[in-house]
Amino acid sequence: MITIRLKTFKYKGMKQYSTVNRLCAALVLGISLLFSGCSKDDEPETTVLYGPATQIGQGTVRSWVKVTPDKKPVAIGISISKKIVPSLPSEMTVYTLAFPEGVDMPPYNHVMLDWNPNGHPPMVYEMPHFDMHFYTISEADRNAVVPGPQGHTQDFQDNYMPPSYVSGMEAVPDMGVHWVDGHSPEMHGENFTKTFVYGANNNKVIFYEPMITLAYLQSLDANRKEVIPVAQAAKVQQDGYHPQSYTIVNDTENDTYEVYISNLKYRTKE
Repeated sequence: MITIRLKTFKYKGMKQYSTVNRLCAALVLGISLLFSGCSKDDEPETTVLYGPATQIGQGTVRSWVKVTPDKKPVAIGISISKKIVPSLPSEMTVYTLAFPEGVDMPPYNHVMLDWNPNGHPPMVYEMPHFDMHFYTISEADRNAVVPGPQGHTQDFQDNYMPPSYVSGMEAVPDMGVHWVDGHSPEMHGENFTKTFVYGANNNKVIFYEPMITLAYLQSLDANRKEVIPVAQAAKVQQDGYHPQSYTIVNDTENDTYEVYISNLKYRTKE
């Protein structure tokens, strides 16, 4: 924010007063032009491209990508129509969402949206919530994940997981091993509302996952945008656009909940 302080002077002539007025007007105009060129998100001109819609009850869910004019992704997300809420299934249901065509956004391959009406283990997550997996492997590779106990190397933990993250140790069928942030509030006696998970399989990062309760989405103020930082690993295993944050919006204009990985930064593998 720029603050301008104008000091009052007494002038003997109108010519001096007019000169100062013109200088002040030019300064204000210049500042106005400077800020008129910036968007509210400090992003260049962008376009949102949508993937095919999946029907759930009276509403839909679908993936989307926000791109710059040269087709570089700046955000990748899921749009959830509020109309699906009354008709959500009473059992866990998985929806695989294709990305929009014609967009190159490594390392991502597809999105998997899970609805968990009763939550899932461990106990802190046993409440109705959505899992939103942004996968960096193909559906075939995801379906080939072998369930059960899975260890990891010290090199993998030190280099490719954030320092505060701990392994769930069990590979979930068709998903992978979930690594959770040991600093998350739900790990310290607070109720689970939202968190960010890293997914792995055999010492390879395979997904990024915002996990958010339905109650939290419904509690958001109208058009509120919440940006949550994502803990970073020292290195990445795949070249591409990795999230520095994830964002949640209660979009009342479009009657949707928007959840997306944001502040994408291009990182190269080491």
